[in-house]
Amino acid sequence: MIVDCLSDLHGHFPDLKGGDLLLLAGDYTAKGSLKEWATFFNWLKHQKYEKKIIVAGNHDNFLEQAYPINEKEAEELKEVVEFLKDQGESENSDFTYLCDSGTEYGGYKIWGSPWSQWFPNINPKCLAFVRNDLMLQRQFSLIPTDTNILITHTPPHGILDVTQKGINGGSISLEDRVFYILHLELHVFGHIRESAGIQERTHGASDKYISVNASHVNEHYHPVNAPIRVIL
Repeated sequence: MIVDCLSDLHGHFPDLKGGDLLLLAGDYTAKGSLKEWATFFNWLKHQKYEKKIIVAGNHDNFLEQAYPINEKEAEELKEVVEFLKDQGESENSDFTYLCDSGTEYGGYKIWGSPWSQWFPNINPKCLAFVRNDLMLQRQFSLIPTDTNILITHTPPHGILDVTQKGINGGSISLEDRVFYILHLELHVFGHIRESAGIQERTHGASDKYISVNASHVNEHYHPVNAPIRVIL
């Protein structure tokens, strides 16, 4: 099975090769404007995959809020919101939006979680699904133990999560869940843009799985990283 992994687009929408499964791990627009969201959904619609799955990131305030606050925004967002709602609820959706929820494809059980960890001096405009790590523990405990493929926005602590300041920016709660409880085959995330890459990891003493930081942009928001392809 051909799986393409991508995260942290921040308004850059690359040409993709197509395949079986497309996994997107959050942060899709640069500024969250309606025009950018429309561009993103149009781009997603034209990607040639059997199944497309998206998870939100901390820049995706639109996805966290789900519905606009006032009547003016309601009118402006109506088409986009209804489109997202229909896609997320329809059995024949062009894509599947996961938020602490799961789906299946090709015999694989797939779970998506958008949460990431709060840190000092975080941009106050980028707080979608951001909580402290104690609160994240509750959210990540929802990941079923029989999950095969996991999509999160944040990395686990210590796995492809080193920031430009040299510290580990991933979630300790997620690390505990992934390393000690789950038996994954693939874990896809982004968020720490300067640590994009792929690693083969080990659960506990023996079981191996693949970790992918699929960030498309680097720490300077330049789209320098190609989508990462995994064959399962």
